[in-house]
Amino acid sequence: MIVIADSSALVALSICRCLPMLEQLFGTVFVPEAVFQEIVISGKPEAENLRVWLQHRVQRVDLTQCK
Repeated sequence: MIVIADSSALVALSICRCLPMLEQLFGTVFVPEAVFQEIVISGKPEAENLRVWLQHRVQRVDLTQCK
């Protein structure tokens, strides 16, 4: 199953310490590189927690292949 969520959903799950729930519900979790870069900016809420949890889940998206 593919689930698409914006960064605010990831921040909200991080605040309530529920990020692991994503894997329980959906299995493998990946986030696009652009979303990762947006949510780990220093000073943003939960940036460090999200950086740690997502660091091995970042996926490069090649939009040139999309139609």
